[in-house]
Amino acid sequence: MYLCGGFIYSDAVDNPIRVLCVDDDPSATAERVEHSADRLIVETATDAEEALARLANGGIDCVVSETDVSGTDALELHRAVQGRHEGLPFVLFTDSGSEELASEAIAAGVSGYVPKRGEADQHDRLVDRIEAAVERARAWRALRSRGELLRATERLARTGGWEFDARSETLRWTDGTYEIHDLDPAEYEPTVESATEFYHPDDREAVERAIERCLDRGEPFELECRLVTAEERLRWIRTSGEPVRNGDDLVGVRGAIRDVTGRHEREAALETLHERTTTIQTADTVESVCELTVTAAAELLEFELCSVLLREGDWLVPYALSEEAPPGGSRRMHVDRGLAGKTVRTGQPQVVEDVGDDDVSDPAKDSYRSGLSVPIGDHGVFQAVETETGAFGSRDVTLAELLVSHTATAIDRIEHERTLTREKERLDDFASFVSHDLRNPLSVANLRLSLAAESCDSEHLDDVEGALDRMGELIDGLLTLARQGERIGRKREVALDEIATRCWATVETRGATLECLTDRTVYADDGRLTSVFENLFRNAVEHSSTSPDSQARQDAGRASSSEPSLADAPEDAVEHGSTTETDAADERRDTLTVTVGELPDGDGFYVADDGVGIPESERDRIVESGYSNAGGTGLGLAIVREIVEAHGWSLHVGESEAGGARFEITGVEFVRDRD
Repeated sequence: MYLCGGFIYSDAVDNPIRVLCVDDDPSATAERVEHSADRLIVETATDAEEALARLANGGIDCVVSETDVSGTDALELHRAVQGRHEGLPFVLFTDSGSEELASEAIAAGVSGYVPKRGEADQHDRLVDRIEAAVERARAWRALRSRGELLRATERLARTGGWEFDARSETLRWTDGTYEIHDLDPAEYEPTVESATEFYHPDDREAVERAIERCLDRGEPFELECRLVTAEERLRWIRTSGEPVRNGDDLVGVRGAIRDVTGRHEREAALETLHERTTTIQTADTVESVCELTVTAAAELLEFELCSVLLREGDWLVPYALSEEAPPGGSRRMHVDRGLAGKTVRTGQPQVVEDVGDDDVSDPAKDSYRSGLSVPIGDHGVFQAVETETGAFGSRDVTLAELLVSHTATAIDRIEHERTLTREKERLDDFASFVSHDLRNPLSVANLRLSLAAESCDSEHLDDVEGALDRMGELIDGLLTLARQGERIGRKREVALDEIATRCWATVETRGATLECLTDRTVYADDGRLTSVFENLFRNAVEHSSTSPDSQARQDAGRASSSEPSLADAPEDAVEHGSTTETDAADERRDTLTVTVGELPDGDGFYVADDGVGIPESERDRIVESGYSNAGGTGLGLAIVREIVEAHGWSLHVGESEAGGARFEITGVEFVRDRD
């Protein structure tokens, strides 16, 4: 049992609801929706053509669609569905970042909009919207079947009827038409000449021509135009007409007129809201984001009494209050109390029609009688109140959610920028410490060493000089690593083979060979990408024969071929990778081949070698700062990882086909193939 248009209908509320889920991958949503409600039976389609074909078979009560399905956006699909199945409920279930399309879809008349935010209860909200939309549609069908369409339409949808009799040249209006014109039936008798005068001068001729064609040729018409009422109000109306016949003769025109001002105002508000949210996105402080939010809500959504409260620990603190709100119209609230607290705890919008009947609400003012509360992501809540009951409906919830989704995004951005700023400050402090507090005593030590060498000849001084040089290398590496924490610079098109060849020329290759198997181009910071290739090339050359298991692997190979053992080489040669021609390890290194190529799935590129490789147990550790297995600084691959991640890419360490090291960089968007 439910109420619609003043009549109570007993439709099959408990009957199953068949839902068509349209998505490129609809299985997850379908499973969650069916799990959330036993009465819902979900069918799926992966594109618009399949969806329309399924709808043609009948039996579907509601369509649920993602923003974009196989190249068709939800708005196009909605138009196609309504064109063939007028009035069929259509719910948009889409990711954040699609606010503009959501705005257009709402203006076009979708039954509901539920954003995906990743929380489990979002599917419960989707189920609620589906059930409400289907019940409204069933109620509407019941209303039509009982012959109440005309009266209900005139009363609820501001629709009127009219008829022109060409034989008597008389024009008759229903009460709804008089109301749309702001006229009293007792004081005004319509004529064709006087009635057309109400239309806007720019639209009047189009209306007159449509009526003439209907009378002369029997052509029905439907058009939207502007009407200036008797009280000089500008209204948008949709008027339609069809011929009235007496046998084969055209004797008049009968039609309907509907006030669609609300839709036009809603479309204008949504367009302005979209423009205003752009301003919200560019705000540079959380406070200004909150102020812009309540201003937009008051001016565009007519929420004159509204506020934004952000969470600080266990408290919700007012950050912005609309101009029309009274002093003290919002107050600090614990997250366990009131409508705001419930909104934060549930993560769901809340509507209270009558504060007096609600046990949760704890209004800041006794004059508040109804309220709306919408979560701003994880940051807090947006609230609107009114001094009368029942002031907020589902449309208000949808518009408020659309607005505060931009608020949440802007706050996320500002907090992220603050984090980056703090990190950069820490890196700057660290770089300053390394550059000055360490270099200064190191310079003093080098100077003292030079003075000592002039007056003393000792082999220990050579060891001291080596240690100081090592410290200098570490300082240079730490400074480089610290600077990689800064944001990358301007991206441009970079050809992988060109930058690889250029970097190879700057590295001491020791007879190794470079092969480039790609001609792809990427968007990247040229200078930073240069550091990636230089460090990967240097790592391949310097570590091709010095990883912890390389000696064992090489010894095993020589044992089977009677080659001289590396154990017979001088200790210094093993430790530092001597370039003696008789050293078998150096023969392997001198014939090293390094390859740069494109990943098979087109997701990125790789740098691989045919050296000794990296043990699987060390592949995650090798890109950590300070990790080294060959006497280096242990910072080269950490620098590579920082630069790769700064581009939004990912670094993976594995084994090449030849058993050497392979570094894969994924998440890369290639620009194009070069001619």
